[in-house]
Amino acid sequence: MEHQEIRPEEIDFNALMRDPMALRTLHPRFIPAVQEKLAAVLVALSQVMEAHAFREGTAQVSARLSRDNDRMLTLKEAAAILGVSASWVRDHVPCVKRLGDGDRAPIRISEFELRSWIRQQHSARNSQW
Repeated sequence: MEHQEIRPEEIDFNALMRDPMALRTLHPRFIPAVQEKLAAVLVALSQVMEAHAFREGTAQVSARLSRDNDRMLTLKEAAAILGVSASWVRDHVPCVKRLGDGDRAPIRISEFELRSWIRQQHSARNSQW
């Protein structure tokens, strides 16, 4: 198989989406650079998706969620909302509450407080840009 002398900045990503196998002719020395470009695109896409999901989720949740009808989430439920692991929630989210004494006491998170914390994080991130 012959390798093309094409540089990563010359790759037509629209054509690549139509035919991903076109990369099989890319010279191996350019593969890390292409991977880096694709990773950057994926990160940007994830951030856009997160922003859309946040806006849609916030509008839907704020209409139905208040302190009056708050519910306590498990670590797993909170992790699903954030798209992270349960251990990350336990270690990084400030509104985590242990129900009882000892390391084996169940952990819960107020959905209202979690959503408020998410809004604060999102606002802080947007104000930095």
